[in-house]
Amino acid sequence: MSPGSLISARALGPGLLVVAWVLVLIGSALGAFSLPNAWLYRQYHLMSPQVPPAPRVVLVEVERSGLTRDGWLSLIRQVNRAGARAVAVLERPPALSEADEHQLLQQRVLMGRSTVQANNRYPFLVLPPSYRPELNGLHRVRIELNGHAFVSLEAALASTVIGRPADPAPLLIDFRPGSNYLPTLQASRILRGDLTRDLLHDKVVLIGLAPDPIAPPILTPLPVDAPIYRLDHAGYAVETLLQGRPVQPMPAWQSALVLLLGLVLAAAIHMRFGVRHALLFCVLGTVLPPMAGWWALHFLGQVWPVTEMMVLTWAVWLLLVRREQRTQSYTVGRMLREASHRLQERLQPEDFNASADPWGQIMLLVTQVLNLERAILLERIPQGRHVREIKAYNCSIDDIDERRRDFGRTPYSTALREGGPILLQRTYLREREGDGRQFLAPLQFNGQVLGFFSGEVSARSLEHNPMFMSMLQSFSLQISELLYQRQQWQARQRLESSRWMRLLRLESVDTEYRALQQASSMMERRLTLLEKVINGLETGTVMYDPFGRVLQVNRRTEALISRAELPIFSWTAADFLAVLVSIPIETARQYMQQLVRDDQPLVLSARLPNGQGSFLLYARALREQTDTGDSQRPFNLIGFLFELVDTRHLNVLGEHESRVIEHALNEIEQDLTRVPGTAVAPVVRKLVSLRTLQAEMRQRARLEYYPISVLGLLGSLQQRWQPALSEQGMTVQWELLEQDVIVRVDLMRVDGILDGLMALLQQDALEGSCIRLTLMLIDAERDTPNTWLTLSLNNQGYGMPNDRLQAALTAEVADRALQAVSLASRALQEWGGELTASAALGHGLAFKLHLPCRRLDQIMPGSSSPLSAAAPHLRDAISE
Repeated sequence: MSPGSLISARALGPGLLVVAWVLVLIGSALGAFSLPNAWLYRQYHLMSPQVPPAPRVVLVEVERSGLTRDGWLSLIRQVNRAGARAVAVLERPPALSEADEHQLLQQRVLMGRSTVQANNRYPFLVLPPSYRPELNGLHRVRIELNGHAFVSLEAALASTVIGRPADPAPLLIDFRPGSNYLPTLQASRILRGDLTRDLLHDKVVLIGLAPDPIAPPILTPLPVDAPIYRLDHAGYAVETLLQGRPVQPMPAWQSALVLLLGLVLAAAIHMRFGVRHALLFCVLGTVLPPMAGWWALHFLGQVWPVTEMMVLTWAVWLLLVRREQRTQSYTVGRMLREASHRLQERLQPEDFNASADPWGQIMLLVTQVLNLERAILLERIPQGRHVREIKAYNCSIDDIDERRRDFGRTPYSTALREGGPILLQRTYLREREGDGRQFLAPLQFNGQVLGFFSGEVSARSLEHNPMFMSMLQSFSLQISELLYQRQQWQARQRLESSRWMRLLRLESVDTEYRALQQASSMMERRLTLLEKVINGLETGTVMYDPFGRVLQVNRRTEALISRAELPIFSWTAADFLAVLVSIPIETARQYMQQLVRDDQPLVLSARLPNGQGSFLLYARALREQTDTGDSQRPFNLIGFLFELVDTRHLNVLGEHESRVIEHALNEIEQDLTRVPGTAVAPVVRKLVSLRTLQAEMRQRARLEYYPISVLGLLGSLQQRWQPALSEQGMTVQWELLEQDVIVRVDLMRVDGILDGLMALLQQDALEGSCIRLTLMLIDAERDTPNTWLTLSLNNQGYGMPNDRLQAALTAEVADRALQAVSLASRALQEWGGELTASAALGHGLAFKLHLPCRRLDQIMPGSSSPLSAAAPHLRDAISE
């Protein structure tokens, strides 16, 4: 849509409003709104606030069996004798002759005739009321019939009383006084003379037949439980004319004017308040017209076009809001379409299904993580029992020794029967290299066989990775789901690109919107991934905006500030720096100035206020890089980034290193004091072994292989748990060794694993019971260098079914408490050990941690005979 067409579309707004106004008027003239108006008219009568005036009309009912001529004449005579002001018979009785009728007319007693009996001598007609809902209570005063004008009996009777002709215009009978408003007498009572003069004195009497029990009541605005029949309907009409307050429908020109004013008012409100309040004013346009209609009926005696007013309000708001939305949609759509191409180019990585080589990415990941020599991914042929190649690494489908590739045959059937990956005993991929082991993993999802994943791994990699099969099983499950999702995506792509489906959906060309949707989805995934990465960082990260307000913190920082009870969200960046580095606020502000001025990061030593942990605080300013390279201006700042690096594990490593070296120094000093001074060679050998161990401890980059002092490890465990268990009345029995040993475990994980097992024992233990920790050593065999360490943990507690505990050792469980057992079991397997556990109801829990360990005499073999004089020099050499 061009700007010129947009302006012309805006100019069409007033024209559309006029068209809506004209259409509503035409619909009103054609009766399109009659039924809802009639329903509202009925509801208004149920909520009448007026006190009805004293009735001036009395109804006299004659039994349907009828009266004789003398009975009719006697009845009329008795009524006149009672002082009635005017008398009328609703329809001429068959018992009276025309002479009797003429005689009664001379006495000013009116008799109505039907349209069949109408003549010029008696021009009083009684028309049947309408049963149409939209014509409730409509009464015609004058009627044209066969070229002659007739007057309704009700109008003639009222004219006799008021002394002037009634207005010939049709009117609405006033039913607002309510049900049972007019008094009704029985003719038999009048004929018996059982009548007081006050009942009929100066009243207008209308005589008619009693209601026919078979005939339906007349439809009026009055409640259904008070039925109105012909005599009552005529009485309400006469009463309306006598009271001089008929209900008048609003004339057409007035209706058109009211609707036009409402149209202008709605347009003015829209221009003043805009689209944001469209729903509110639409609700008001729905509620106010019925209220105005009720007020007009009861206080002005007019019936307003309420439904037309509501429909016009809805139409106005719909048209105006629609025009505004189209304008906004065009503007926003143009901006988004222009940005979609740039987003497509800048956002990486691509969607897995939309990338050029999705399975290449998967193959690269799996072969790197599992250290595979060869691998091939096979997909099931749709509606078949054979497989085909999707992606391969260092091999192809032609290298498969099983030529039929039918997954109903072995080894495919064996893998399907096992329900997971299997190690193959026979060659599956030809040209087998070295001592590699081949495997085959089924790819199943939602009960369907989707394909197979096969490959070859070296025996050394398989031996050094005890979790290889479980990791392969996890990869297989995820590849199965990816394969299923890709097949579904390809099916959707074929369906959406089908011209027949687009024809059935009546879709036009929407490539721009599809590209925009893909770019937006890609951006959302990338932002979600970025948030997950930041939240998953072990480094505490806090980001402030340029004005010192917190923008983002990760989970690690949330845990730290929650433990230390720091009101970080109410601090500025300078406050954060001052509290954690323990410096005055003025110094912290100088540091902030330095960050802004020099654009160089700061590295400071930091501590939490309660002394829990020591950190290195990295602080740097984040700037927006401009095209001109001028990013040093203050308002080019994006914010400030603070990173808290936990140095606690470095301190622990130093303590363990010092403990091991101190232990070795003590042994060397003891050897130096026991042996003759001439035997220096064993001492030198120990010195060389010790230096080798120290170098190994310093050069190891992986913390899971770092030598750890067992006594130091359990000592820190005792310091953490002794106070908490004592507070709950539990005793702890620590049975430790006198001689220290060294194990190789992950220092960053071992404390959490031991704490998880201790928490489970504490939760299960009885109040006042004992938790026992025992440390034992099993001597190594001659052909193995390691000594086995067994750490036993048990309690006196409630216990649990042993099957439940054994299941937690081999697989993940839903119970959060038992997840610590699964985590400990996997960790000990990685460290070359094993976790065993047992439980019994009423006896408690027991865990045994088996780990390979080494003693210092195994690290430095041989007896020593050093000189006592050489001991200080050796100690100094080792300390260096």
